[in-house]
Formats: sequence, C-alpha cells, structure tokens
Amino acid sequence: MKGPHRQLVPLILSTCLLLVTTAAVSPTYASEYRMSSEALPELDGWWAQKMVLTAVSDPPFVGTVTNETINYLLIRVTQDGRQLTLKSQVCDVDVDSDFTKVRTIIPDAFADALPDSTRTGELTRRDNRWRLEVDRVLNVVGARLREPTSERLPTSTDDPRVVDGDDDGRPGLTVKIRGMVNGKIFVVQRGWDAYSGTIFSEERIRGDVRWSTEQQVLGSTSIFLGDQPPTEPHEDSDRSFFEMVRLDGSPSCSDVSSDLFKD
Repeated sequence: MKGPHRQLVPLILSTCLLLVTTAAVSPTYASEYRMSSEALPELDGWWAQKMVLTAVSDPPFVGTVTNETINYLLIRVTQDGRQLTLKSQVCDVDVDSDFTKVRTIIPDAFADALPDSTRTGELTRRDNRWRLEVDRVLNVVGARLREPTSERLPTSTDDPRVVDGDDDGRPGLTVKIRGMVNGKIFVVQRGWDAYSGTIFSEERIRGDVRWSTEQQVLGSTSIFLGDQPPTEPHEDSDRSFFEMVRLDGSPSCSDVSSDLFKD
C-alpha cells in the first residue's frame, strides 16, 4: 500500500523503558528546597515516578511530529549508604502526539505486560547538592531473544521468538489506533533508559532521562497501518525527564496518579 496513509501512525515507544503528551512543561522548584546539607539523604521506602520520554519523527506528507510517552511507576527503594536498589513496577502508560488526526491508545494489558525491573543507583555529590544516579537497564517486550542487546528484532509473526506478551491471542503486544485510521498494530520493542537527577528533598527528586528504543510492527488489522518512520529522542534533552514523589505506607499502583506530580 503506497500513499500518505501508510505512514500516519507515530512510533510507539517502549518502557524500561518506555512509552507521550506534547509540550510537557518541566516543573521548577524554589532553591530553598534543594538539599544543600552534607548529611546523606534517606531515600529508603516507596516512591511514585513519572517518566516522560519525548521523541520526534518525520513521516512522509505530514512533517515533523513530536510525541511524548508518559510512564507512571511504583518504585521500592532500598538504601545501603550511598548505594541504592530500585525495584520498579509500571502502573500506567499514556501516549500523545501533536499530530492529532491519529490517536495512539495503550491498552491496560500492554502496560501490565511491561516487565518489572530491578536496577542499581548511587547517591553522588555535585555543586553542593545531592544527586541520584540510576544505572541503565534494557528490556525487550513481545519477543524472547537469546542476545537481547544485539540480536535483531523479529519482523514477522512466523518468527518463533515472538510471544503473546499481553495474552490477547495476538503476536507481540497490541496497540490501538483511533482517528483517520482505526485498528490495531502488533509490535515487538526493545529499549533502554538511564536517569539522574537532583534530590530536592527526601520527598521529591527530579532530573533527566537518557533513552533509546526500537520497534518492529509484526502485523495489523488495517492495510493503512504498517511500518513507521524512524523516531529519535527530542534534541531538547530537557523534554525527557522524570519526577519521583515519596509515598506513605504500603502503596500499590492505585496510589500512583498524575495528581501526585502537580505543584
């Protein structure tokens, strides 16, 4: 199928990962909330995290498209001095785009299929402020690869490495498309992220995210949905960021919402 319709869907990004609202405004905090004390911050406990990954693509006949993926996660932080272990669970994923004629919808089953992750972090001191540095982690969803970092992603449903990650009877993971084109696409994804930020207090952390992702479309329910143009992180690195807010008690994903990150 040739023509403009073939390329209308922006690339869906994955989580480690992975997945967008346009023109998110980075919050600013008054300088008095920055932790200037030399005492080691105590971060042990439960946290909610919002991670925004902003990307651009250039599909034919459309022009530059800006996408954001907003991930909401529940994180258990265990601290041993300056060393941290962060166990993360993806609670929700939202996708948005400044190309409004097509909307990408991430089903709950997609978010549920994104793997929990355990990664390490470290507290460092820079410019008289404490910072959190979290190591890079990579995930593959919709396929099982023997060499996750280097092996090529599957390109067809016949590939034995493809799995039904969201248990909906379709290969890979299912993403819904609404607008000029209605249907579903079935994808496999590989992505990584690492993040670092300023500890503003023992209740709030904010910083930058470094990330990359790739995706293969295995199939679709419409002839108008197919391969998608390459997507790259936005050149303004401030457009990809994270925030963490401390939670009380023994929270679950139902306690993680966008309201926690409004100032």
